[in-house]
Order: sequence, then C-alpha cells, then structure tokens
Amino acid sequence: MTTGILIAGGVVLLLVLIVLFIYVPDWDTTSESTKAAQSALETVALGRDADLVAEPPSVHKTPEVNTHRDGDPIVVPIIEVTLDTDDEPDRATGYRIAAGVLEAVHPEYTDTHVRNYDIHLVQDEDTWVRQPDKCRIAVTPALVERLTREPDFDAQDLQREVEAADDGDDEIPPVAWGEPLDYWHNDGSSAAAVTTTGVQ
Repeated sequence: MTTGILIAGGVVLLLVLIVLFIYVPDWDTTSESTKAAQSALETVALGRDADLVAEPPSVHKTPEVNTHRDGDPIVVPIIEVTLDTDDEPDRATGYRIAAGVLEAVHPEYTDTHVRNYDIHLVQDEDTWVRQPDKCRIAVTPALVERLTREPDFDAQDLQREVEAADDGDDEIPPVAWGEPLDYWHNDGSSAAAVTTTGVQ
C-alpha cells in the first residue's frame, strides 16, 4: 500500500512538472533591453512621490506571451514598485509613480516587441504566511509613447486614457487598476489580443 502511494505521488509530481515545463512562459531576464531597463530604474526620479517608495523599482519578470510574425518574442515587462506603506495608494499617486517608471524603461525597449507594460504597486511585506498586496496598471506602448514624446501629456492624462480604454477584461490591456495577471502559454488566443493593442 505504502509503495503504491509513493509511486502514485511520484507520477503526479512528474505530471505537474511536465505541465509547468510546457505552459509556464519563458522569462526574458537576461536580454540587453531588460538589463538596460533595470539600470534605468536604479536612478529613476519620482519627484514628490519618491518618499513613498521603499526601494528602487525593479523589472520583476519579462514573460514572452507570443511570437511576432518576424519570429522574435512579444513580451510584457513587469515592473514592481515596493511602496513604503501597508495601504493601497490612491489612483492619482499610483499613476504618477507608474508614469515615472514607464518613462524610464520605455526607451530601453524600443527594439523589442512589447505587448504592454505591467506596473505592480506592492504594499505590505512578503512573509511566510501571506503574499503582499499588489495593484496592477497595464499600459500599451502607444500610450507610453505619448507620455515620452508629448510634453503636455502627463500622469493625469495617462490615467484618463487608460481608464477610458479599459474594457473590464484584465487580459486585454490597458487595465486601469486590477490584480496581477499570470501569463501562461495558451492555444493562440493571445494573438488576437496582440493585434489590437499596438505591439511594437
């Protein structure tokens, strides 16, 4: 009986590992773009909101969510900003921080196919008993381009545009204010989303 249980447990574990190998996306953590973006974040200026940030923002992950027609990966840079508070920030503050972060990293991804940028505003500490709370703002490259090129387009304008375009589907950017999204390989349905969100 014990041997049978052990064998069954081993089979289940093997199946789980196979599923994870097949479905978990590749993480682009060593590309030159990601390295340059991380360097840019180490000196990012957040103005009056600098004191609200516990440590420099970082590129948490850059999942490959699809493949472009030219054969290169389409990625989603996920930038985490750990806040020096246990409380959820108000949206205006969140968007000011997000705007500063996006302006810093976007120039480093000009030669990369970016589906969208995810900004995670992290509150509370990561402990053994619970994960920290996170708010997600997902922004398309087209909106970030306006942020970096148009002098009159600021964090308030970014918030207005993202909120207006958010259709309530967390898997389709932009997303104004939501929960972090797990990016998994799927049956190709993400390709439809890619064609509608202005991938570079």
